[in-house]
Amino acid sequence: MLLTPPDVSSLDDLLGRWELVEYVGEAFVIIGCVGEFFADFTKLRTEEWRHRLGRLSLLLLISALAVELVAIVRTNSLSGKEIALLNGISADARLRAANAESQVAEAKATAESAKVTAKGFESKIAESNARVKTAEARIASADASSNDAVARVAAAELQVAAQRERAAKAEKDLLEVQEKIKPRRITPEQRDQLVMFLSQPPRGKVDIMCVLGDGEGLAFAEEVGQVLKASGWEIGSGGVSQGAFAPSNPVGFGVLVHSSQSPPPRAISLIHAFRSVGLPLGGSEKKELDADAVQIIVGNKPQAHANNGDLSRRLIAASEVAVRNVSYCRK
Repeated sequence: MLLTPPDVSSLDDLLGRWELVEYVGEAFVIIGCVGEFFADFTKLRTEEWRHRLGRLSLLLLISALAVELVAIVRTNSLSGKEIALLNGISADARLRAANAESQVAEAKATAESAKVTAKGFESKIAESNARVKTAEARIASADASSNDAVARVAAAELQVAAQRERAAKAEKDLLEVQEKIKPRRITPEQRDQLVMFLSQPPRGKVDIMCVLGDGEGLAFAEEVGQVLKASGWEIGSGGVSQGAFAPSNPVGFGVLVHSSQSPPPRAISLIHAFRSVGLPLGGSEKKELDADAVQIIVGNKPQAHANNGDLSRRLIAASEVAVRNVSYCRK
């Protein structure tokens, strides 16, 4: 009968504790997701309260995913140690079986020698036979122990595979959360390409506005203004202006003109320039603007995997280039 070494029991106990930590982390992930749902898809209390709830839920989600990832890594490490220990037990069992087989061969040889050289010593023959039976019993026990160890190794390997799959999912969720909270920025390469494109005619005056109190949107709007100034454009009001919107803030990044049927040529130039560097710039109408006015709105950052806002109107240039399904804000 194979006795389980104390090290295996200790590893099993520690592995169970880390799995409990992992389950607790998953529970907090669910709580964070529920908080995100109430913050983004319900009308509970005020918008400020929902915004705070969304941020707290996001922080809780990040922390829970980090704890779950640490627990998964720890359980993988413990499972690997347990597999190594069980492999050692299996190897020891095989060695014992080989030794037992060697003893059986030795006993049989002794019995044969006893029969040939001393037929009269029946007691010795009986003793040798008894030793053979004992050795065979030990072989059977060793085989059973080896089979048990092999089964435990197989089960541990399945558990490690499952843990690796869960670790991969946790890493993917963490990357999605990081992408969701990453601020919008214009890279040096994008800036150089935009300046090269926008330095060509048509150029002119453009107003830039962002949401009052949105630090991320203000920083991005100022980067847009710096690119336009470097390209020789005139920025209205001396720079980026901030404003309050009702009933809700705009979301995304876009251009407003008086009419989508006859937009100023520089509006089309802006859309093509930003889109050419991977920064989708939407377009829509605002009848309150003058016929030649162009206004850039920088709204709140869209949520991860969103479609960049609510508007999806067309802004068609005289060169028959249409901007389809572009959107960025709601007023």
